[in-house]
Amino acid sequence: DVLKRDTFVEMNALELKAEYIGQTAPKVIGAVRGAMGGVLFLDEAYALAGTDGKSDCFSGEAIRTLLTEVENNRTSVMVILAG
Repeated sequence: DVLKRDTFVEMNALELKAEYIGQTAPKVIGAVRGAMGGVLFLDEAYALAGTDGKSDCFSGEAIRTLLTEVENNRTSVMVILAG
């Protein structure tokens, strides 16, 4: 089996960003943990890159945390970036 659970979590990538510094990483971790064993589908993923190639600190934190979680859980969750 590729996926252990019948789980599909769909989010807009901007939902990973928090309002205050330090709150983005827990949101990303929660999203990945909620999809564990299944799929995390992030729509509008390009929005995390920022505008005109300039990302804000929240986008950077979201991307770094997402990459860390994907690496640490590479056999437990499938992440799809779209948009």
